[in-house]
Amino acid sequence: MRRVRRRQSSLPLLAGLLDLLPWIRQWHAGSDPEFGLELGDYYAGFVDTEARALSLTVDAVRAWTPPNVGRRPRWARRES
Repeated sequence: MRRVRRRQSSLPLLAGLLDLLPWIRQWHAGSDPEFGLELGDYYAGFVDTEARALSLTVDAVRAWTPPNVGRRPRWARRES
């Protein structure tokens, strides 16, 4: 149960980070002295490690989409 909850909460974060990787690589090119490698490579490794910990592949994380939350009909909405 706890692993499923961790997967549900971590997957959107990892997918969002994967979406940002091209910009991170573009704007933070060059080796970071604190990490000893480029930040894009660091975060790509982070996503890969976390995906494996959740028994997922990076492609599965990349394929994730947010759940479709439908709108309620106008008559069912409460007036404020």
